[in-house]
Formats: sequence, C-alpha cells, structure tokens
Amino acid sequence: MNQVITQMIPVILLMAIGKWMGTRNLFSAKAIEDLKGFVMNVTLPAVLFLSFLMLEFRREYLLLILLMTGIQFLFFAAGHGAARLPGVSHPLIPFLSSGAAFGFIGIPFFLAVYGIEELGKYAILGVGHELYIWFFLFPWMRMQAGAKGITFKEILQVAKSPTILSIVFGMLMNQLNMAAWAAGSSLLSGILLTIEHLAGLTTPLILLMVGYSITFHGYLMKDSLKLVLVRMSIIFSIGYAVKWLIIDRFIAADPVFDHAYFTFLVLPPPLVVPMFIDLFGNKRHTEIVSNTLMLHIVASVGVYLLVVLL
Repeated sequence: MNQVITQMIPVILLMAIGKWMGTRNLFSAKAIEDLKGFVMNVTLPAVLFLSFLMLEFRREYLLLILLMTGIQFLFFAAGHGAARLPGVSHPLIPFLSSGAAFGFIGIPFFLAVYGIEELGKYAILGVGHELYIWFFLFPWMRMQAGAKGITFKEILQVAKSPTILSIVFGMLMNQLNMAAWAAGSSLLSGILLTIEHLAGLTTPLILLMVGYSITFHGYLMKDSLKLVLVRMSIIFSIGYAVKWLIIDRFIAADPVFDHAYFTFLVLPPPLVVPMFIDLFGNKRHTEIVSNTLMLHIVASVGVYLLVVLL
C-alpha cells in the first residue's frame, strides 16, 4: 500500500504543477500544442515500442484484440440507445460513449503503478481500440459533419502514424528477439537506451500538460456532469459484463491484467473529440465536450486513486 501511495504522489503533484503553470501562463498555447505533438509523435511511440518489445505474447491475445474492438461497438450502440432515453437523452452522448484516451491518459496512469515492465498487459488492450477509433469512430464523426468516409489515402496515413508503427515494429522486434541481440551489440544497446530515455519523458510531460489544460466553465457543468455519468455507467456496466462473461474464460487470473483492464475502462474519451465536434459549427457543443473531457479527467483521477489505494 505504501509503495502504491508513493508511486501515485508524482501523478498528483505533476498535474498540480501543470495547473499552476497554466494559471501563470508560463507557456503559450502554441508551445503546449507543439509539446503535445512531440509526445504523440516521439515519446509515446517510444513507450509503446518498448512495451510490445518486452511483452510475452500469448495466442489468447489475438482473441483479446478482436474482443476489445467489438466492445467499443457495444459502447457505441449503448450510447445511441442512451441518447434516446427520457431524462438521460443528450445529442452528444453517442460521440462520447466509446473510444478512450488510451495513450495520453492511460499510459501515465498505468506506468505510475506498475512501470514499463508490465505495460504490455495494458498496451495489448489498446490495439483493438486503435483500430476502432481510426477506422470507424473518427471517420463516423467526420461523416456527421458532411465529410465522406475514410479514403484509401487516409488509411495509409493511419498505417504510417507513429502510434501504429511503434506497435507493429515493437511486435516485429519482439518476434525477432531484438532484446537478446541488443545484449551482444553496443550499437543496438545504445539505440534501445536512447528509446528508453525518450520513453522516460512521456509520463511527466503528459501529466504536466494535462494539469496545464484543466479548466472548468460553471455554466456548462450540468451538461458535463450528465455526460460523464452516462459514459461511466455505459463503460463500466458493459465492460465488466464482457470481462466476467467472456474475457475471464480465456485469460488466466492476473491482478496486473485486471488493473490494466480497469485503467482502460476508467479513461475519458479521446482528447481530440472537441476538434470533430467543432466541424459541426455548433460552438456550444464544442464547449460542452471540452468541459466534459476536463471533468472526466478529474473524475478518472479520483476513481483511479480510490481503487488503487483500496
């Protein structure tokens, strides 16, 4: 218990420092965006590459990848159903009921407790998720704004993204036993050490940026609170039903995997959702979604801390 508390203190403090930096306007909005680009294109892929490089692959993980794609469609369908329920209905529910901030929020949360040695058990959950958001959720959101479906050129762009490439190359190097090669090669050992240094920047940078970005608008809190509660209800009820009924039948009991699964479910929606909502030209909806994401991040941190400390 004391070790978990020690590991979670930096999470809280780094977000608090980030918030303080935001109140002081120490960085411009462009500087923060550039820093996010560095994390998404360099340090986060380094983390994913290392996690898949060290992951002990099992045949059941292939089924898990497919299942994690399917579960997102269940969340999506449930969101559409909830949007029609009296007292619950809200036009933004379908946009927020599926998808997750898998890398930007989930990875630093999980790393804080278990470190990169165990990260593969969390990262494997994200493979199916990434397929879902890039090839269904994001194209669907664009189509709601009148755009056409995903093109072959866009599919190639997704396939060449740093996130996808890091996962693919991590898996490939795992199968080629790159870690064993590196032990006997100064060059490969140096390359891996460089990747490890880059990966080490990810958690502090993300937590500082998340804290920096957290702002709330009181007049939007009623809508935002409703959206957070509806999303969490959908995600946790369906997520754990699928785990108990299906996943637990083919994945051996493992407390680390159980924690990884919980981490995945507690996450807020993808942080780029406001960008897609903005395509509709409805400024209030964009503000509500942005406010909801910030509230969900705080709620996720609170629930996460409560669970890991129990």
